[in-house]
Amino acid sequence: MLVAVQTSGTKPPLFFIHGLIGVMTIGRFLGQSLGPDQPLYVINANGIDGRETVTGSFKDMALTYVEEILGAQPIGPLLIGGLCTGGLAAIEVARELQARGREVGPVILADPPTVPPGYIKQNKTIDPQNPLVASQLYQRVRTRLLDHASKSFIDLPFEVNDQRQLHLATLAGVNSLVALSTHEPEIFPGAVATI
Repeated sequence: MLVAVQTSGTKPPLFFIHGLIGVMTIGRFLGQSLGPDQPLYVINANGIDGRETVTGSFKDMALTYVEEILGAQPIGPLLIGGLCTGGLAAIEVARELQARGREVGPVILADPPTVPPGYIKQNKTIDPQNPLVASQLYQRVRTRLLDHASKSFIDLPFEVNDQRQLHLATLAGVNSLVALSTHEPEIFPGAVATI
């Protein structure tokens, strides 16, 4: 779910992808920090607002984000970034955009994981369809979303006091967590900057 934070500016637009549980928590702060000349869009997990279909696989997630980016910026150079584990999605989005002939780079990784979760053997053995595991994942994501909502500097793309929206956002967050935790990234030959 693409959200425009700041559309004006002369620099190539920056598209910043959410972290593990599907919400891009630092959009407003990032926009203020980068200044008025940096167009900025944030990408939350599809379905986080309860209006879009939840994306179930990592590949589908990345391709959906590519289409959203191209819809917002059909021509010109782009910057792609990712927060924490979302950096893995940023790399795949950049790879796909480059394959389509777009100028991208460098990919910006903010607080990337030292080991991609998809390389952790235990992540491959957990069955998110198991009712006990599904319940634990749901509670973990819901608790994190509620924690984010308690902080005044974080904007969430859904109404946290609406139980239906919170439920749908939690489901989207669980799908994001599972997709990002099981993805095994390939070597990315392009330019990358870490912060």
